[in-house]
Amino acid sequence: MKTREEESAGFIYSVFGAPADILVVLGSCLGGITRLLSSPSSVSFEDIPHFRMTTNKSHSGRMVVGKLEDRKIAMLSGRLHCYEGYSFYETSYPIRALSRWGVKKIVLTNASGAVNPSYSPGDIMVASDYINLSGCSSLSGKRRADLSSPFSPDMIDKAKSSESFGLRIHEGVYIYFPGPQFETRSEIRASRIMGADAVGMSTVAEIEAANELKAETLLISLITNMACGVKGNSCFPDEVDYVAERAEEALASYFSRLLTVI
Repeated sequence: MKTREEESAGFIYSVFGAPADILVVLGSCLGGITRLLSSPSSVSFEDIPHFRMTTNKSHSGRMVVGKLEDRKIAMLSGRLHCYEGYSFYETSYPIRALSRWGVKKIVLTNASGAVNPSYSPGDIMVASDYINLSGCSSLSGKRRADLSSPFSPDMIDKAKSSESFGLRIHEGVYIYFPGPQFETRSEIRASRIMGADAVGMSTVAEIEAANELKAETLLISLITNMACGVKGNSCFPDEVDYVAERAEEALASYFSRLLTVI
């Protein structure tokens, strides 16, 4: 009897054929990066067996597959979040299914708030590590994963040295809060004391699953706002969408180079 992941992977193979060289998960308002792909084909999350549909308006909920130079690239335009009512395991499920399809390299992206005061909206952060104090894990039962080095050092180096197209590139630590509310000023102060540089409401379950499945993994965060109180500021949801949309062209150019070298 096939597992759910095998059934999902079988459907994906029937639509897209052999596995992609790289999987890219696109965060809030970053779905436009799919235009990099030539001869794209796509399918809705709703049509893939056992996939759940995102309810976030900034995520289209489609899987797009195409070519970038000589590489076959799969992109998930959107993801699931725990604040939508999904479990950590459910939010990691697409990674598990696509790993079963045969994907070995995974690039995760998200929109994050800057905890580090030297960052600015429109910068990007290449993650060197992450912090998850939520008490949740996408690993169930007796599964274990070594998360002492969650991101590929080689992919980090290439992400940092790839042509920036006007983007300021930092290397730092991502911290997860479940949301959907923005973090309090005290939570952000505590995050900075713990060593965090950027904060967001997603991605950690996917990192855990990718590491469990031995995929080479990279996380790139687009800094869309200063986290609450970092510069005496409050936070507004529209700011995230505004900055993400303005940075999309430069970010697409950056990815057009990065995905050909990692």
